[in-house]
Amino acid sequence: MKDHSVLVVRNNKGEILFARRSLTKKALPGMWALASGTVEVGESIMQTAEREVTEELGLVIRPTEVLFELELEKAGVRLHFVLLESGDMQIEEFDTGEIAEVMWMTTCDFYDKHIDEDIVHGLRYLRDKQHLVN
Repeated sequence: MKDHSVLVVRNNKGEILFARRSLTKKALPGMWALASGTVEVGESIMQTAEREVTEELGLVIRPTEVLFELELEKAGVRLHFVLLESGDMQIEEFDTGEIAEVMWMTTCDFYDKHIDEDIVHGLRYLRDKQHLVN
């Protein structure tokens, strides 16, 4: 089972940074998700989160804590949802090979705006279990 750090980037307004996956991605192209990355050999979950937030979103932020984990057996992945507090930082540039679009929103607004067919399984799980509700 592969481990992934899922970036729960939260600003000082309590909004979460959602990302629409690039259309060139092999897995789940064009779907709304949270930025994430695969844990590399010798790397911790927190180190992966810190690396990925810089690589994909261009932010330098230290992760605060692992909020919870979710195993997706069919996909063979274990998702570790990691909180990163961004304060009032703005996204200047992001990795367009990974991400097509980013959007700061409360989770309630996000789920009101997007249907299940547009969001990845992990975000549906969060909604259904009422994780990250704001």
